[in-house]
Amino acid sequence: MAIDTWTTLASAGAGALAGAIASWVAAPHVAGRQQRGANKLNAREQINERAGRLLSDVRKYQAHARSSMSRDDDRNLFHTDDITVCGAFLTSAEQLGVVRKKLVRRRLVELYGPETVELCELHGDTDEDPNTSLFMVLNRQHNHLKNPERFRHPDRGLVDQALRREPESPEVERLIKSLSRLKKSR
Repeated sequence: MAIDTWTTLASAGAGALAGAIASWVAAPHVAGRQQRGANKLNAREQINERAGRLLSDVRKYQAHARSSMSRDDDRNLFHTDDITVCGAFLTSAEQLGVVRKKLVRRRLVELYGPETVELCELHGDTDEDPNTSLFMVLNRQHNHLKNPERFRHPDRGLVDQALRREPESPEVERLIKSLSRLKKSR
């Protein structure tokens, strides 16, 4: 049986049309997946870098290569740097997938406390500025005086607790382990 020329041309045209439609539909999807993958990788690298710097400082503190981490154990002060660092971690974690984002958030709650993480989430990436962080803490303290049940103070997590202890303390060791896990974004 001979193949008709028109049948061959129609078949080739239909195949080309189907291929063009598939490419038109799939190309943005593939490009979007590649972009999301690049964003996730970038977020993990940012978290890795930030946690690595903090981990390095804590290890130096533990090895007595650093005399202090600017935490006075006698005074009950909250450090606005904690809000700045926590906010930077949360901003980076926004690009992660749902599961990793929840794991990073859980680790941040352990490191900085639930109230601090909530405060950073509420204000978004504006908390990366030290002046804004100071204003947020002062505003929260003012609101706490008016309505203590609704507006709680930013709390102190493992970072603050450990850095108020001696370098050999178990809290510093726990902090190093927790920061190591955060560095791996898990």
